[in-house]
Parts: sequence; C-alpha cells; structure tokens
Amino acid sequence: MKPVRVLHLVHTPGPGGTEAVVANLLSWIPRSEAVQALACPEGPLAVQARDAGNPCYPVPFDLVRRTASPIGLAQTLGHVCAVNNALVRSIDAFQPDIVHAHAVKAAVLAHRYAGSRRNWRLVWHLHDYIPLGRLRRLWIWQACRAADAIATVSEHVALNVPGVEGRATVVHNSLPPQRSKDPRLSRELLRSCGVPGTSPILGYAGRLDAEKGVHLLLRAFSLVRLNLPSARLLIAGGSQFRSNDVTRELQGEAARLGVNDAVHFLGRLPDLLGFYGAITVFAHPAPREPFGLVVLEALAQGIPVVAYDAGGPREILRGFDPSFLVPQGDLEAFAAKCCRLLSDSALQARTGVEGPVFVAEAYRPEVQCRKVLSLYWRVHTP
Repeated sequence: MKPVRVLHLVHTPGPGGTEAVVANLLSWIPRSEAVQALACPEGPLAVQARDAGNPCYPVPFDLVRRTASPIGLAQTLGHVCAVNNALVRSIDAFQPDIVHAHAVKAAVLAHRYAGSRRNWRLVWHLHDYIPLGRLRRLWIWQACRAADAIATVSEHVALNVPGVEGRATVVHNSLPPQRSKDPRLSRELLRSCGVPGTSPILGYAGRLDAEKGVHLLLRAFSLVRLNLPSARLLIAGGSQFRSNDVTRELQGEAARLGVNDAVHFLGRLPDLLGFYGAITVFAHPAPREPFGLVVLEALAQGIPVVAYDAGGPREILRGFDPSFLVPQGDLEAFAAKCCRLLSDSALQARTGVEGPVFVAEAYRPEVQCRKVLSLYWRVHTP
C-alpha cells in the first residue's frame, strides 16, 4: 500500500504547542507511511519543516483575526481572500489524500475551497477549547459539518466543544526522548539572573498571553514569598503577537505585588535544558489548558509540577501523582502547593527518578503516530 499524502494546515508561525505537535508529526511519522507537507505562515515552523525536507507552502492564516471595527472587518475580508487563494495553490500543488487542519478557520476555509470537487478527506484537529462567541459557534458548526474525522488533544477538549462529543478521537500529545539537563547551562543562567544556587526556584515556561495565567502565577508567588522569602521565580517565554508589551505589563504587576526583585523574565530561550536544570518546581497556572505539553516536558526532566485540577494537566498528572493538582481557581491552594513542593526534597528526588520513566512509557511518540495514522487510513479511500 502506497503512503498516504497529508497536507497539514497550521494557523500560526510558532513557536507554540500546536506548532511543536505538528513539527513532531512531520519528523516522527515514517515516509513509508505518509508523505507530509505543511501550509502555514512564514516563521519558525516553516523553517523547521523545510530543513527536515518537507514541502512547505506559505499561507498567511495568521492575518485572519477577530475585529469589531468596520475598517478592520474590511481588511479581514481581504485577508480571507488572500488566505483562500494561497490555500488553493497549496492543495493544488501537493494533491493530498488528507488535509489535516489544526485550526477551525483552516478547516472551514479548506472545505469551502473544495466545493463539489473535493477528492481528499478533511481531518480537523482541536488543540484548544476555542472560546465561544456567536461567530466562533458558527465556525465550529461549519467545521463539524465539513470534517470527515475529528481529533482532540484530550478528553476534556472532546467534552467541551459543542458538536464534537461522540465524534472525536483523543490523541494525546507525546514527547521525543529528552536530553539530560545541563548543569553548566543552569549555573550560567542563575548567574546571569543573580540568583543564588541555594534558592528554591519556581519556574514557568510558555506563552505569556492572558489565557496562560501568568498574572495569576505572580499573585500566587507573592503568597509563596511570605512563607519562603528566599524563593525566586523564573519565567521563560513571550507573547505570540505583542511580546514586549505583555512582558512590561507583567513586570509592572510584579512591582505592584512587591516581588519584582525575585521575578526574572528570561524571554524566549533557544533551549530549555538550562532552565529545567535551574528550577526546583514547575508551575502551570493556566485556568483552562487543553493539554499542557510543558507539563510533560517538566516531568520528563524530573521536575515536580503544580497545576489546576482541570483540562489536560488533570489527565496527565492523575496518571502520575494526583497530589500535584489543586482545585481550579484556588490561588491560595496553588501557592500552598508550590511552597510544599519547593520544600519537599524527598518528593523532588522521587519525581527526578519516576517522572522521566512515566513520560517515556505513557507518552512515547509511537503511541501518537499510531493513532494519527489509524485516523488517516480510516477516512482515506484510495
């Protein structure tokens, strides 16, 4: 049987969780099973795909954004036309058997292009809950009607997007084998921040956008400092669209809370090995998280994790150590759990041994690739 031809549609240039998942699929699935290509905005993901030898077609999905202004609406309509034209060129050039859309607008636009002459199948992959408004509900309804198959990154996403429940195949994200933490890089990172190596260190890595709850983490950290005055907080990452502005806002919030001297904004790091080697506990403050790839990354590096008992982190951590979870929205419980884990050397040592084994066994790439390929062949009609 010849390999299936798959064109991935990604709406943002990266970096980010969705982009990491797609990059992994491009590199993990054997070419004997699938010939894969990518259609996405120019950026880090496109560069990574081309470097790996995958065809990549520029489609500026990121230009299509929600707006309430008449001028913005007119511009958005023009951008939709530009995206549609680029998408048509991509599909015509690659001639896929499967179009794997990783965003609702990509799924809807791909379906609209096809009309009555579609000779490929559409897989819609939900990496998020998709906040609901009237327009979004319409897009979701259209995507549900258009998709031949639906994949979600967690049971929670499958249960919380209208029209998806009962149709979705849950495909948990996976991690490749992780490199060991580098003590030299960790020492350099701590020295550059002026952080003593003996300090208990809380860490966060990811986007700084509001839905990730970094402002909540700052409030929780201010409570942590009341009990652990020597504690420090390292924050790695930036915003998808306005990184400098968001960082300044968070720095201002840290100053208002009186913890700016103990909070260190590292920006986007090319490699997180030094970061993971420097921190004692990983904090995941997102009040709504569809999966939480960074939770896996932290566990794979042997780092205890504090997260809310909801969404993807619940599905991950209940399989490892449910005591890492705190009631959703309880900021005081979040801070108290951080204090406990920062002070519990025995638990830190146990996680250092058991965390990497758990991730390597339960979230290995072969599991994700097998589920994705099974989904492709189920809907593909040669």
